[in-house]
Amino acid sequence: MKLKPTFLFAATAVLIILSGVLTKSKTIDINFHDTYFIISYLNIAILFSLLTGLFAMIYFGLEKINRPIKLQTGFFHFGLLITALLVFIVSINSLTTTNFNASNINGLTALMSIGIILLLTSTIIFFYGIIKAIIKSL
Repeated sequence: MKLKPTFLFAATAVLIILSGVLTKSKTIDINFHDTYFIISYLNIAILFSLLTGLFAMIYFGLEKINRPIKLQTGFFHFGLLITALLVFIVSINSLTTTNFNASNINGLTALMSIGIILLLTSTIIFFYGIIKAIIKSL
């Protein structure tokens, strides 16, 4: 069996949801101005697994209509997305383990910004792959 991005994204979705179920008792507490947000790890895991599952379904659908995205583009998209998710996981863990002061907030903001840039870059590469697959097949 040849390894494809469809399988990687589907397996990642399953692993993320399993990790969210195993750590569902952990929460993130964020005090923002006069509002206190409490977010469960399970909710974040569901969001990320839905994202990777959606990518897997789109890759699978494009393969079924004989317009697959090139493997190199798919693997590059997968690598950037996983890197972005790992950056988010590191920043979420630092949210739960550190006391907030000005230096911690600045570093955390920079880390989250890097994660957002990586996520947006991977999404742009994904849309590039979709457009190229559809135009090439026409």
